[in-house]
Amino acid sequence: MSPAPFSAFALPCGVSCTGTMAMVNQSTGSPAPTYSWSVLPATAISSPTAANPVISFSNAASYTVTLSATNGTNTSVSVNVIQTAVCVAAVANFSVSAAACKNAATTVTNSSTGTPSPTYTWSTMPGALISNPSATNPTITFTVNGTYTVFLTASAGGSVSTTNHTLSVSVCVGISESSLFNQSIGLYPNPASEKINIEVANVTSYNYQITDLLGKVIVSDAIHNKEKATVDVSNINKGIYFLIIESNGQKATKKIIVE
Repeated sequence: MSPAPFSAFALPCGVSCTGTMAMVNQSTGSPAPTYSWSVLPATAISSPTAANPVISFSNAASYTVTLSATNGTNTSVSVNVIQTAVCVAAVANFSVSAAACKNAATTVTNSSTGTPSPTYTWSTMPGALISNPSATNPTITFTVNGTYTVFLTASAGGSVSTTNHTLSVSVCVGISESSLFNQSIGLYPNPASEKINIEVANVTSYNYQITDLLGKVIVSDAIHNKEKATVDVSNINKGIYFLIIESNGQKATKKIIVE
């Protein structure tokens, strides 16, 4: 007795880009089966009876592909589903502090784009400890003083994009004042009567507080995933105050005037 046909084929897992795709028929049987392909929702098939036709997935949708393999009076059917999307090329982008502390976890903020959602690969030169090189926003620990370059590669729908940033790593004793960090902070307007804007270059997560001359905290907050913050000072008495910002083991103090 001849072996009954066994229908089988594979489709990519996850989301695939719209376009054409050649089928990979893995069916077996002797004598060789004849084939019949169909797709729902209906779409163009180069030859519905070919062993390995090309199917056009022209729209973003969930397609059900069916393959029937027939050998004499026996038929075997296999079904697979493919999800497609209109792909947008990956663009790698991230921010990281221009200065970091040795042996302290430094956070990177990933703002890459692409469809389907990109996959990521992080690396550094020289080498450093990356919590998860394929995570969206890993932490990086630098164990030696020096200048490092952090690389990010983003991949989406067959497109690949790479970017990098360079930062300086040094020993930080506790949370000490950093002149480099201080220079990266912008305040405006200053003096201010209603609102004051804080902008920290290349840092998107930080804590700030406003204190009076005696050290009493007047306002405090934590900022995440953005470089700029706006502080309402309209309810603060006129006078001189200090703005203290901390991020990644670094600290900077700025004088502000409320009038």
